[in-house]
Amino acid sequence: MPLALLCRLGFSDRGFVDQLVGSGSVGPEPWARYLGELLLLLEPDSEPEPGTVSRAELLLSLLGQVCRCSAHHLPYVRAVVSPAGDWGTLRLALCHPDPGLRRKACSLTAWLLSEQGAPPVPLLEAVLPLLGDPEPGVRESAGLAVGNAAFGGSCVTAGALPALLHLLSDPSPRTRRHACSALHNLGTSHCSSSSSGQALGQLLLSSAVPQRLLQLAAPQRPHSQPAPVREAALSALRALAQWPHIREVLISMNSCEKLSLIVQETEQCVLVSARNTDRSVLHHCHRLLETLSTSPSE
Repeated sequence: MPLALLCRLGFSDRGFVDQLVGSGSVGPEPWARYLGELLLLLEPDSEPEPGTVSRAELLLSLLGQVCRCSAHHLPYVRAVVSPAGDWGTLRLALCHPDPGLRRKACSLTAWLLSEQGAPPVPLLEAVLPLLGDPEPGVRESAGLAVGNAAFGGSCVTAGALPALLHLLSDPSPRTRRHACSALHNLGTSHCSSSSSGQALGQLLLSSAVPQRLLQLAAPQRPHSQPAPVREAALSALRALAQWPHIREVLISMNSCEKLSLIVQETEQCVLVSARNTDRSVLHHCHRLLETLSTSPSE
């Protein structure tokens, strides 16, 4: 009950979160010990008392809200979930048999991997297998986490790309959108002229990533993909079009004709609707058309 009350206060008042973290009266050490004890009770060979899973989920939810309120709170949360610096406590939650606990842990991991700089490799390695988790909510959170980590460098590429491609056909539109955004982040985090960027470009081509993204952005059946998914796919295509070889592949696929059709359809939608996603789709189409109509030398 006290933990549930803390969560209720944290989600209803950001000022409470600032007081919780900044007052100094409750440091991260007690939370770290409590979370570690909960997760130890949840190990497969143990017999936890009723409600242990719920308490662990509540604490992870509270920590996620702490991250959501301010990036300045991330060091506090890191001290709770990784007191020894090896992320062992959070990795234990990420691989736990309970799907709800894995989802909460994955959501928290997504916030922690959004920090600037190279992502913690042990934490990233624990998240990658969850891209293929049988639980839809876990896959969704894992896609978001990997996308956030993609800004950190090429360590995401080799392990994540096959699973991200699989998520492009996930039943959940939000998961498909997160997969597209992760591919966008991979594209923007690499320079196409660098050695790592060239290797990534070849990997993207051999995996037919441009073709898969174009199928999402310009589906054969109109409106078969929600506008947020098409928006994310177009944004990813814009990022990947920086590679000359990928740009050539897109041109050879008659992408300009398909994008022009999207522009015509979306302009009609914008006339009768003020949805921001439609306007964003239109913006990305125009910018991608400009990129495809420009030669590499220009």
